[in-house]
Amino acid sequence: MLGHLYSWLFNGLGGLSQAPGSVGYKEVVIDPQVVGDIRSTRVAFESPYGLIRSEWNDTPQTFRQTVEIPGNASALVYLPTADPEAISENGQPLDKIEGITVERKGDRTVLHVGSGVYNFSVRK
Repeated sequence: MLGHLYSWLFNGLGGLSQAPGSVGYKEVVIDPQVVGDIRSTRVAFESPYGLIRSEWNDTPQTFRQTVEIPGNASALVYLPTADPEAISENGQPLDKIEGITVERKGDRTVLHVGSGVYNFSVRK
């Protein structure tokens, strides 16, 4: 039972998982599931490449997501909006940030990012 709870907290709420076909978390998927009355989550994992971290905070006006991706790794970051123009990174519009690829998937936006620390904000 505790393994299932850990998985729900880490993979579900925190959204951390390994991309299909990835070895040693070289490519990470960060896809947090915002549910119920839970308004924030913070999880971290020490992969073979280094620390992987996901933190999010949800308010009525803004969804904020901070991710940390270690060197020589990359990530797919899922954000809760179909409008990429509603997203900023450290206060800058996504189209001003080099190295981030943007893709729409239904009612969400997926960002492909390289190593580093990113602070995303989504206007609601």
